[in-house]
Amino acid sequence: MRGRRGQDHAILLMCRALPATARGDQFSKRAAGRWAQGELPEWADLIGRAIAWRELPEEVPDAPADAETRRFVEVVRRRILGQPGSRP
Repeated sequence: MRGRRGQDHAILLMCRALPATARGDQFSKRAAGRWAQGELPEWADLIGRAIAWRELPEEVPDAPADAETRRFVEVVRRRILGQPGSRP
């Protein structure tokens, strides 16, 4: 999950995994991100930034802190698995 591309990929991949595992729905990364913003409003800003980053060159600054992305991935992973701690 290094750099903007790695982080936006991880964020949007988890957004895709959530409806796929819960309901069998397959969305594009962008559509899954928009869907997840409604499902995970506490992460809507991070998800929105990840969607926007896909359009930008890698060298443009303002990627999230690795810790923020890792926290998001862990929260969504726990939610998918139905484990405690699925909220930030």
